Amino acid sequence: MARLIPLTAAILIFASVLSSAQVPDSKAEALVVCPGLLQPEPLTPYGFAKATLVSLWHARNSAERANEIKQAAGKTDNYLSWLAAMMRITKTSTNDFICAKRSVKPFAAKESDEKIRIAAGLLAVVYDAHISINLRALDILKKLDSTNSVEVMDKITTLQVERGQRSADLVLPTTLALMLLIDPKRTDQNGKVNWLVVTKAQKQMLLDWADEHFPEFKNGTPKEQWFDPAKTAQLYFSFFDRRKCTDE
Repeated sequence: MARLIPLTAAILIFASVLSSAQVPDSKAEALVVCPGLLQPEPLTPYGFAKATLVSLWHARNSAERANEIKQAAGKTDNYLSWLAAMMRITKTSTNDFICAKRSVKPFAAKESDEKIRIAAGLLAVVYDAHISINLRALDILKKLDSTNSVEVMDKITTLQVERGQRSADLVLPTTLALMLLIDPKRTDQNGKVNWLVVTKAQKQMLLDWADEHFPEFKNGTPKEQWFDPAKTAQLYFSFFDRRKCTDE
């Protein structure tokens, strides 16, 4: 996992990644239809924790497109059919990241608490970086016939490295989203801050939602086979362990 770095430095680094690549088209993004799961959440720590979890689910869905790419490669020996499949899957993956960003974007508004706004902005930058990677991948596919194989592999491996880095960068804002659930004004007898600002029902709703949408948590899939967004989403379970809700 990437080392956690200060928010301001992280935002500057991610911004430089975007400036060196294509910037996502806001008009094109507006046309993307996201699943009905994207219900408006209140601009509260709980609402942001839920929106962050939803965004990780969309990111996990995008990561799973890699399996579709492998399947498509084995289904046809026709170059044009393969190329069309690669482009379609990449565009679908982009839509997943657009939906991930859309989940948290409302929390980056000025009406939000400053800490929520910063964390939401960081998540949006990470998802924009993923979208940019996909746009660059599409460019490679479009120019495949006119580019030599060494150059193609150089560009592809660069994108693979960037993808892994950007996926690891989801850990920091997710951790911030969870830390905002802690009630700093309430401590236990040892002076430790173990109380939350959410109710038992809200805590359970988050965990139930995670279990339902990340089946790998319970279906026996080895953890080393989980995609990075799923590993990040599991932070919710370790975070809630041994912490008490406001109504306990």
